[in-house]
Amino acid sequence: MKDIMHFRFFPRQLIVLSLLVTGCNGNSLPNLVPVSGTVMLDGEPMSQGTIGFVPVDPAGQSASSQIVDGKFQMVTSSSSAGVVAGDYQIIISSHEPVELPDPSVPFKLDPNNLPPPPKSLIPEKYGNPKTSGFEATVAPGMTPLVFELESRE
Repeated sequence: MKDIMHFRFFPRQLIVLSLLVTGCNGNSLPNLVPVSGTVMLDGEPMSQGTIGFVPVDPAGQSASSQIVDGKFQMVTSSSSAGVVAGDYQIIISSHEPVELPDPSVPFKLDPNNLPPPPKSLIPEKYGNPKTSGFEATVAPGMTPLVFELESRE
């Protein structure tokens, strides 16, 4: 009888646990702030790349976005639109496109013959939060951001 009684209360315990983990509204992230903007390279919109927001607070939530024709719209690592309010260091990267193998041909990776990493189209310093030189404070009501990069270091 004791085992049956324990089983009857398990669904209630599971519901309480799920509310504690996800929050009452089902969203485990705090309110997100829409963040968008432009990345310029030598005064022109950067054709393609990736931008990342690295939280200054180690407990913070990172965010990233693809850059297309210089424009970006941030998404948290949980794929929710927007960024958690706070201070961030910004990283930006852009690489030559990589030719992917034909999926219809069997592929075996040879660890002794790895392809070279893709060539960076911008100085590597922009891909490091300590050397990029870019920071942002995310807060409600903010205007679109603009990041100006130079191809020469």
